Parts: sequence; structure tokens; C-alpha cells
Amino acid sequence: MTPADRGRVRFQASYWPARLFNGSRWPALAPGEPVEVVGRDGITLLIKPLGRSQETG
Repeated sequence: MTPADRGRVRFQASYWPARLFNGSRWPALAPGEPVEVVGRDGITLLIKPLGRSQETG
């Protein structure tokens, strides 16, 4: 998933549409990379890479 793309994540035993929160701050995510849910926009989860700060990318 890249900042310009939407993807899907598994959360609480279901798959949800997702996009990067403030996507321009993080590079692409690899499939299977752990993420943290930081918000929601409708049914789309806003995510960021788990354990990464926005400064380290």
C-alpha cells in the first residue's frame, strides 16, 4: 500500500478498507506488515506502520 493507494487490513477477524493516515509521511507498506489503527473515516480505517515514527519513515 502506498500513500496514494487504499488497501485492506485484517482487524478483529474481518477485512476492512484502509488507507495510510497522513500518508505522505510514510513510505509504502509491504503485505503482512503490522499496522496500528489510528482513526476511522466512515468504514475506512486510518492506519500507520506499527512502531514507526513519522520522522523515521
